[in-house]
Amino acid sequence: MRARPNVTCRPGKARARLAAALAVAVVTAGCLSPPTASQPTLPNLASPIRYPPNPARAAAIQGPISAARYSLTNNTDLEQGLKWIDQAIITAPNNFNALQVKSGILTKMGKTTEADKLMKDAMVNASENDINLYAYNLLGQGKHDQAIEAFISNTKRFPNSANAWDSLGEGYATKGDKDNAVKSFKKSLSLNPPDNVRANSEKFLKHLGAI
Repeated sequence: MRARPNVTCRPGKARARLAAALAVAVVTAGCLSPPTASQPTLPNLASPIRYPPNPARAAAIQGPISAARYSLTNNTDLEQGLKWIDQAIITAPNNFNALQVKSGILTKMGKTTEADKLMKDAMVNASENDINLYAYNLLGQGKHDQAIEAFISNTKRFPNSANAWDSLGEGYATKGDKDNAVKSFKKSLSLNPPDNVRANSEKFLKHLGAI
């Protein structure tokens, strides 16, 4: 079952709180180097903070991961995006989000073999939720076989997780593999799942005509 996205803070907080939050974001991202002639300074907090208009500004405000994701999402300046994400990975080598962004950039650069190996290695240390969200992302891209492979990896690493089996069932159901979907949902129900996971598995089983 898909995890709920994190809820972001509302805009319009006090200036001091904005400054503190921005400082934490920059420290976390490892962007403490002083600004140079080629590196933009942080925005004036007396003015409203708007989404950065370019990757360089994103690097100064939100850190290398956000800047690299900007390059990936907009398919622009991928070489620079790769440098930013490598900077983040040096600081946090097992950060799944950073590795996923790098894999995406490599894929857009035509380096699919390297990208696939990177994600395969990344899943070894990833959390259950990280893998689940990654698999749903693949599913949303129509990459059913890759998504199912990731879901299966989760059930192997977390065999007693009802949610992992429920998600695998969704992967099979989306692909149209009814038999394996039913088996996965029934496995989920056998693990005494929380109410929301139970409701999801039962909903799919009814839709599939299995109960």
